[in-house]
Formats: sequence, structure tokens, C-alpha cells
Amino acid sequence: MTVQARHCRNCHGIFLPPVEQAAGSTQCPYCQQRVVIGACLPAEVAPVPEQEYHPVMEEEERERRQAFLRERSARRVAWSCAAGAGVFAALVVWQRWSAGGDDTKSRDQEITGLTEAEKAVQRDRSEIEAAVRRILGAKSMDDLLPEVAGAGHVKELMRWHFNHSPPLTPEQVVRFERVDLMDTDGFEIRRVGVTTTQRPAVWLIMSREEGNWKLNWELYSNAHFARWHAFLRESSGTTVELPLLAVKKPGADSYIVKAGADRTTHEAILLRTSDGSDISGAVVPKNSPLWKELPGIGYDDSKNSAVKLIGVITLLDPEADPPLVRLDSVVQRGWVRGTQKTVAVHSSPP
Repeated sequence: MTVQARHCRNCHGIFLPPVEQAAGSTQCPYCQQRVVIGACLPAEVAPVPEQEYHPVMEEEERERRQAFLRERSARRVAWSCAAGAGVFAALVVWQRWSAGGDDTKSRDQEITGLTEAEKAVQRDRSEIEAAVRRILGAKSMDDLLPEVAGAGHVKELMRWHFNHSPPLTPEQVVRFERVDLMDTDGFEIRRVGVTTTQRPAVWLIMSREEGNWKLNWELYSNAHFARWHAFLRESSGTTVELPLLAVKKPGADSYIVKAGADRTTHEAILLRTSDGSDISGAVVPKNSPLWKELPGIGYDDSKNSAVKLIGVITLLDPEADPPLVRLDSVVQRGWVRGTQKTVAVHSSPP
């Protein structure tokens, strides 16, 4: 009986079915897969030498098929992971490219078609980012001072701080994380979060001063904490200008009398930094302009009782309990440098 050579449906190898299986199924001698002989295409070839065939066991065929499926699934998973990693890497590169460098030109292109208010916000952000890069890249106090809000008022504190601290280390901005709006009482204020080459998170409070965005250095550096601590241990007559918190002093009568004032015409207040340490006391005449700048002052640190102020303070008696100081003037209410108008010259000494 003549038997037609066939192409295997799986591997396309040419095989010659055994005579006894010419109308049934057999195992391809090349790929070892079970094939239906009638479903394989005839092959136009010269006579094929006799080939060796092996019977196909159902269990072996099932295991072989499962191994093939597992291998194919593993390849698909590997390709999917590789493709996902490529997409993620491309996204990271794009984000860093879009966030870093001088992107003023591209930002101007992005804001085409926005409203005037939206354009103003975008321009503010560009100006703020440029200012922040100068601030963090400063190498000395002289480099930093032009970028500081109320520089004339803060200069002495900065000089004291840099005399007691390591030199400035310039930092390069890696990414601007966010710029939050904090406008209050008509003042333009922004809270800026960045990542630098040295620090994963840096926060700066920026405010407008004479049309330029400036750093509120006291809140950025917290140098006033250390300065206040040192101030209360210095000699009488020392004067500082610092952000402080003021509350009424409980049981103030004896303190007022010890300070040499009249308890019917004076009030005693406590002054401290926001961390709650190093409390001092001051005696203020009730009819003075200073007292009028402390409306609603109470006895605790709640929002409605404590008064945030930037004040000029003179140390009178470091040995008193608490140390006695004089509140010479309230430069402004609130801790964010905005206006530099002095509210009152000084309180009358007790």
C-alpha cells in the first residue's frame, strides 16, 4: 500500500505515516506532537526512508502539553514585565525633564489660551521657582540676604545665626513638589515644597515684597528659637527682634508689683517662641498703643487667645521669674513678614 508523505501541522516537518496508521493519528518524529494524519498537508518529496515511530501515551502527552503551556505563559509574563518597566522608566524621565531646568519658555507655551488670572498664577510660579533656586543655591549670607523678606529687620538675627552655625551648603533643586496658595489679609503668600540633592523635603514660605517673591527666613531656618534661648541668658539691655507668641500672665498682680508698676494701670503678658520653651514676662501700660495692638489676648495658647507678633524686645532682668523684658514695639501682627511698619515706639519701663 502506497502511503503519502505529509507536513506536520505543528512543526511542518515531513514524515511518512506508518501504513497501519495512514487513516488515523500518529506522533510527529520531529516535534513529538500528536497529529491527525488526514489533517496534515501532503508533501511532494522523493521517497522518504523508513522512520522510527513510538507509541504515544496519553499521560505523557498531557504532561508535555502542560509543560508547553507553562513555558508559553512564563514568556508572556516576562514580556509584560519588561514592557511595563520600559513604560515606567519613560514616565520618570519625562517627569524629571518637565520639572527640572529652566522651563520658562515651555511654561509660557503651556499657558496659551488660559484666562488672565490663570496666566498670572503660572507666571507667579515661574518667578517663585527662580527665587527658590537662588535661595537654595546661596553660598553665603551676602548671597541670601537679597532674597529675604524684611532683610533690614532680619539681618541681625541672620548674622547671629551664621556666627553660631556651619557655613551654608548650596543645594540644587531636583523637583518642585507643590506651590500652595496662602493669601491672608491682602498679602500674597505661597508655601513651596521642593526636593533637593541633599534633602528629600524642604518647605519655604514665600511672600511678595516690592513686587518680588522673598523668603520668610525666620520661619524657614527657625533661628529665632536658638536666639530667644540665648537672649534670655544675656546681660540686661540686650535687644532683639523676633517672632513671638503673647498671652496674658495668670496671677499677674505680684509680678507687676515686683516689676515696680501699678497693677491697676498695667497688665503682665508672657512672651515665648512657638515651641513653648523659655518664657519671659513683660509689663505693659493699659493705656499704651502697645496694649491696643494686642486685641483679644487671653490666658491660653488657643487660636482666639494667643497673639502672634514680631516684636522688638529688651531684656531688663534675666534673674526674675520669669525673666523680665520690655516689649519695645510690635513690628507687625503675625509671623510672616509682610509690612514693616512699627506700631508703637516702646512701652514705658516699669
